[in-house]
Amino acid sequence: MTKTGLAYDREWMLIGSNGQPITQRTDPKLAQVTCQFETYALGVSLPSEAKLEVPLSVTPDMPSVEVELFKKPGSGFDHGKEAADFFSDYLQKQYA
Repeated sequence: MTKTGLAYDREWMLIGSNGQPITQRTDPKLAQVTCQFETYALGVSLPSEAKLEVPLSVTPDMPSVEVELFKKPGSGFDHGKEAADFFSDYLQKQYA
């Protein structure tokens, strides 16, 4: 637990090419994605058994990005081409 609740709760977000959040509401296939904590990463698995490991901590090479969710601005960090390609392939849409 942290001061604001469960550790890592709501820490990641998919962002579309024009900056909009991608959620299960906008793409129901995301309901089939499962996640589990690894030692230093969040393990993401697809129904095809393809897997991605996303670091739990920000690294110096991750660029900052501005985001907006429910009309509230914020900032985050881009987890790179591998993560973008992973979800682009699965959802059959291009994400940056």
